[in-house]
Amino acid sequence: MWKNLKKNTNKILHFHFIPFRMTIVCHSDTKRSECGRILNIYITKQFMEKKWYVYILASKKWWVLYTWVTSNLEQRILQHKQWTFEWFTKKYFVHKLVRFQEFYTITEAIEYEKIIKWWKREKKIWLIEEDNPNWNDLSIKRE
Repeated sequence: MWKNLKKNTNKILHFHFIPFRMTIVCHSDTKRSECGRILNIYITKQFMEKKWYVYILASKKWWVLYTWVTSNLEQRILQHKQWTFEWFTKKYFVHKLVRFQEFYTITEAIEYEKIIKWWKREKKIWLIEEDNPNWNDLSIKRE
């Protein structure tokens, strides 16, 4: 995917980003290290603005629990509630958002998700009831 950075800086023409490989094309009068520094700041800013969420859904209190990670919590919960996908959540009628936690990097979110998935059911219930003792649906706005 080609990204044009002329709006952000006049030093970089464009860059090509493929996971694990990046190509930078600079103006001829600009040092490559300066282009790399500018590009690094630009990429860091883009990824730091994104938030990641680990969330737990439930069917009923103490019944089926589902844990996953997403970058767009509202959209993902809406997909679960509308049964957009033929997932585990549709099969077991899991649709209540009972817990979520915010992270600033995908690696932290995935690491936390894996930890929760390895926990026994009792510990997951304790985690939910710590902040949400009545197992209310947190996706419903309350006044």
